Order: sequence, then structure tokens, then C-alpha cells
Amino acid sequence: MDCSICMESFNQAGHLPKVMPCGHTVCLGCLQRLGDKKCPSCRQEFQVAPASLPNNFNVLQLLQDRPDRTDKTPGWCSRCCALATPRCWVQHDVLGVRAALEHLLEGALPQAAGELERLKNQLQDKEAAHAVALLSGKSWDLTLRCGSHVLSGKLQDTKDASTKALLILAAAKGELKAHTNNIYTRSLDVVKDLSPSVRAEDRAVNVEMIRGVQRLLNVSTNAISFEALKIAEPTLDQLSLCEASLHILRVVLAMPRLKRLRVSACRGNDLHGEVASVAADSLSEGLTDVPARLQWLDLVSCPFGLMPALLPAHRLTLEVLQLDEGKHTQHMSCHQLFALLKRCDLRALRRLVLVDVLADLSANHRVHMSRDKDECSRRRSTLLGALPAGAAVLCWMCDGDDAKRYKEDF
Repeated sequence: MDCSICMESFNQAGHLPKVMPCGHTVCLGCLQRLGDKKCPSCRQEFQVAPASLPNNFNVLQLLQDRPDRTDKTPGWCSRCCALATPRCWVQHDVLGVRAALEHLLEGALPQAAGELERLKNQLQDKEAAHAVALLSGKSWDLTLRCGSHVLSGKLQDTKDASTKALLILAAAKGELKAHTNNIYTRSLDVVKDLSPSVRAEDRAVNVEMIRGVQRLLNVSTNAISFEALKIAEPTLDQLSLCEASLHILRVVLAMPRLKRLRVSACRGNDLHGEVASVAADSLSEGLTDVPARLQWLDLVSCPFGLMPALLPAHRLTLEVLQLDEGKHTQHMSCHQLFALLKRCDLRALRRLVLVDVLADLSANHRVHMSRDKDECSRRRSTLLGALPAGAAVLCWMCDGDDAKRYKEDF
């Protein structure tokens, strides 16, 4: 199946078969090289751009069905806004990905240089500050999300001219919001900062201290903690739970502002007993359909049975997941953890940090680094198959400061 003009085989990229109003089929490359918009075979005029002409779906389907097909170029379905499926090739308008890229960028690149200069001069002070911060960084983690599509990666060469252009565009067009560092976040420790006294004047001081905090630490199941949660809810976005229970988990996950959560549990406390005794359907109540959409989650000594109920609600927002076996829970095999991650489908995840979680790997730093490092690396490589492209699996001991930066960044 060749183009009658260039005699090249049709494919799903530069030689995409296009049908003109006259009924003739010619490849996209030949049409784009025409000096006028006339069919090369019969000279009948057509009005639209070559890339906008309909594809010859019969030819494309034959190409797909050929057992000796060597062209593996994927197609892009303009109706589904996704990589084309076999159904798309038959029923929708499909372009090869390179042809789709050319079509979407048609006329844009020649205008880009002038547009960048104009944007630079029109940046407001806030946008200019974002631009300076972006251009000053050595590298940036990047997450782009549109509906069910989530792409993540890292921009490393910020001195490259094209990277600088991208960062300027992000500052001008991205409506960026700066996330305040912990040092500037109003933080309160329930155990250390609040008075346990029931006297009215002491409780009044507690209320004033709690009101407006963004970061609440060492929250447990006692009355003072519940009062602190109720008062802090309008502004709270970071929370550390100790002695967690299912009830308190359900309470905090009903907070729509909550973005960062650390849950600590020890063997024998309410959480372990509840997860062991509650049926899966009951366990999910108040954990799956919740207002909160977490971006950062640290589970310390938590029962592994909690994770299938807790994680799916945050699969489109969770960027960092940290699992810490602690001293009170059993280890997981690589197979168990892979199956769990695959089931939860964490599409936005950038970092999975493991702290003594995988079975049969020593928790002793010296032994781990001398005996288990290669095996740990192999297992972490296996786990990448359950995570989105661009994600990383870090070990608390093997990756040192890189892992600790995420572990301690609360």
C-alpha cells in the first residue's frame, strides 16, 4: 500500500494516508509539499490544510492488521485526546503522533520568540518572582495533570535556552502558587504546647493557640486532640497522628484542606485491632469517598491491611508515599507490595520511600550496605513496574540524604 505520488509505503506518521474531496488518497507528506491545494492526480482543489483532511481509515486498518507490519508509530486520536486504540483507527480521526504534533504546532513556533519577549515584559511582580525562582533552581520536579492524564518528570538543565523559555511560560501562564516552607508555617504540638488542664482560662488559652494553625503535631485520641482538630480544621493542611484509630482517621480525612498526613500506630493500639477485625467493606467507609486529597503521606507502623482502603482516594494527587515498618508490624514481600501498588493505581506518585519495609533485608545499616544493597536495588527496580513513568523508589539506607529529605520533609 504505497502513495501513488512518492511511491513510499503509507504509515501512521509522515506518510499518513489522506483522502481528498475528489476521493483520491495521497500521503500527508506529499500534500504538505504541494505548491497549491490541488489533488496531484486530478487537480481538483481542496480548501483545508493537508493535516485536517480525513484519514483513509480502510488503509489504516489494513496497516494495523498486517502480520508483517514493521511501522510501530503510535497514533493520536483527536476525539479521545489519547493514544489511538484499534477502535479509534476505524471510527475516529487519527493522526500519527508526529503528524499530530505538527498539526497542533502549526504556525506556533515562528511566533514563539516574539511571544516570549512580550510575556517577559508583561510579567506582574508576583509572576516575575516565580520566574526568578524557577530560573535560579538547579532542577525542578514537574507534574502535569489533565483529567485522567498525569505526566511527571524532572527538568534538570535550567541553563538550557529551551528550558528557560519553558520556565518563563510556566511563570506567566501557569497561575503558580508558592507553597510555604515549614519554617514559615504556623505549627503546634498538641503534647508539648497545649495545657491538659480543664480550667476554663487554660482551655481559652488553648483555643487561641490552636486557631489559625496550619500544621498540627502529635494528635491522638484524647479529648484535647479532638478539640484541637475541630478548632484548627478551617486552616489545617498538615497533620501528624500518633496512636491513630479508624475513627480519628475518618475525622481528619473529612477535612478538605488537608494535604500532608503522617499516621503512626503501634502494635496493640486501636488501629491494628480495628483493621484486623473489620470487614473490608466496612473498613473502606469514611476512607475512600473523602473530601481530603493528600499529596504527601507517611505511614509508620501501620497495618498493611489499611492501605488498600486508604490509598485509592488519593491516587490522582498523592506525590510522595513513605512506608515505615517501625518496630511493630510485619515486613512485606516485594510481591505483596507490588500487588498493593498496582491495585491502588497511584498515578501522580513521584517518590516511594521505604524504611525497613521489605522482608529479608537487614535493618542494620552496616549489614544492609555490605550484604543487601544489590538485592534492595533489584527489588526497588521491580517495584517501578507498579508506578507511573518517572517515579522513583528510594531506600532509607541505600539512598541516604535523598530518601531522608522526603522522609523528614513534613
